[in-house]
Amino acid sequence: MIEQMCCICHKPVGPDAPRLGVRCYCETHYAKLTQDRRSVWTSGVVQIVGLLAFVSAVVLIVSLARVALDGAALVWAGVVLALIPALLWLGFFYQQDRLEPEPKGFVLGVFLLGGLLASAVGIPVVRDLFQVQEWMSHSTAANLLGSILVIGFVQEFLKYAAVRYSVYLSPEFDERIDGVVYGTAAGLGFATMLNIHYVTANAGVNLGTGLVAAVGRDHCRSVERRVHLRARRDRHGGLEL
Repeated sequence: MIEQMCCICHKPVGPDAPRLGVRCYCETHYAKLTQDRRSVWTSGVVQIVGLLAFVSAVVLIVSLARVALDGAALVWAGVVLALIPALLWLGFFYQQDRLEPEPKGFVLGVFLLGGLLASAVGIPVVRDLFQVQEWMSHSTAANLLGSILVIGFVQEFLKYAAVRYSVYLSPEFDERIDGVVYGTAAGLGFATMLNIHYVTANAGVNLGTGLVAAVGRDHCRSVERRVHLRARRDRHGGLEL
């Protein structure tokens, strides 16, 4: 007879162990799985409201105080304001892993890896190899093809690679939500580096509209990665990537 083990901690459990579907759990992890907690939708709304409040506060301060930064100060302010929303979103998705929280170092490492791949590979390939800035604006068809087949393919493959060829090979990657957490971390790291590159390339941005754009991009990237990874796992099952 095959010995039953908890699908989270892999400790032996008896034949009467609690189950959800075909997965067995030890008492500790089953209690964590079924504990009452604030719904994801509620916490998501709270997160969005918090981000909007943060953006509104910054815009209000800039408007009322008439902050006039320039040079390096403006660049550094833009970089900091690009990082804060991404880290807030990363914290939100990290909290969704309630069964077996991933090591914070791994999550942060994938976030940084996503940013490094954007800077070292993604931006140079799109800008210098394919030179999309030279031809995408020529027609609607060129814009569409460039956005999907060049920018979209390069960026999404690099986000995939940031997870598939790093933490996915670790024993820590052992449940469905791990793909959501790490995929979100890679996507947010990538988007944050694009924001930072935009800030530095333009020697700073308007602290109000620039922050709104950063929050919008991070929000789209985080939701995109969560939906994509959940759909992929629900369709194929298991943990294969």
